Amino acid sequence: MNEIQVRNRQRACRIRTPPLLQVARHLLENQLHLHAYALGLHLLTLSGMIALNRRWLDHEGPTDVITFDHRAADPSLCLYGEIFLCPAQAQIQARRFRVPWTLELTRYLVHGVLHLQDYDDQSAPDRCRMKRRENQLLQKLRRDVDLRQISGDAGSSHE
Repeated sequence: MNEIQVRNRQRACRIRTPPLLQVARHLLENQLHLHAYALGLHLLTLSGMIALNRRWLDHEGPTDVITFDHRAADPSLCLYGEIFLCPAQAQIQARRFRVPWTLELTRYLVHGVLHLQDYDDQSAPDRCRMKRRENQLLQKLRRDVDLRQISGDAGSSHE
């Protein structure tokens, strides 16, 4: 089974689903060489992400990405889970880091996929290992795929 589903539950950021699917598929198949996966991508509003963060992680405030691993339900899959992304948070952080928000959103996608591959970021050494791998994958994605196409206004100058 190779399946990726995108559910866009926000309207603040214009997102084109086909390019987002292309990025996710390229990451899973061409970079990580996974060929048995099921992935749900959920794009949430800032308030939706705050509620999810509070309910499932008992954390207050917004966050950029939350991941749920479901491999126990089907161990035959290399990757099986859901990644909740917050495009509004990506826009906020992108301004802070002076990068396109589509790049920041893609970073969240990569980060979530790494969590589904058992990467952890709770300790400093694990965080460094994960960040190094995240940066490697993101650099390859930037080279292979036009991330600006994720934006519903890809032709605008802010990209």
